[in-house]
Amino acid sequence: MNDLEQAKVVLLGDANSGKTSILQRYIGKTFNNHSSPTIGSTYLTKIVDFNRKSIKLCIWDTAGQERYYSLAPSYAREAKVCMLVYDITSKDSFYNLDRWYNCIKDHLAENVIIVIVGNKHDLESKEAVPVEEVKNFAEIIGAMYMRTSAKCDTGIEEMFIEICRELVGNDSIQKMPTYRSANSVKLEPVKIEMVKKKKKCCK
Repeated sequence: MNDLEQAKVVLLGDANSGKTSILQRYIGKTFNNHSSPTIGSTYLTKIVDFNRKSIKLCIWDTAGQERYYSLAPSYAREAKVCMLVYDITSKDSFYNLDRWYNCIKDHLAENVIIVIVGNKHDLESKEAVPVEEVKNFAEIIGAMYMRTSAKCDTGIEEMFIEICRELVGNDSIQKMPTYRSANSVKLEPVKIEMVKKKKKCCK
């Protein structure tokens, strides 16, 4: 990683899950209740000083509409960090994470840091998917699980600090999960199944 001077970060997930809002809050310290859907992708950078190292985060905020699924592998290629974002009040946005993951898994670097991000934590009373189910999915694919609220500025700074911590220690990948499924992953309500047949998702 060239002494961690630069790290490609990609955000994937359904439209309206809050990917753009997370980055607006993290980089610009702002929040817009009426932000427009991302078209294609947006590229942002931020220099972070962590543990006596300077890391340039090169962040790709990608569109979540179905017609952009086929572009996901190109964004995920060579990424050091892959963030799969869902809206905690939307079952569909969570159950579609398996599709996003299966699209990119064959293009991920061996030591990539994967983060499942449950956004809109301020609407916890309307949570649509049991937390344990999300944690199970994160364990299956070898990911961290974080909660954020772009609206209330909750958990976002902490999430990126943890990502930087993992980046700094990623050369030996001792902190990374020891198991990550090589098969496709299928998410279904109440349970998570591992399936041997590769799911076709990028048509």
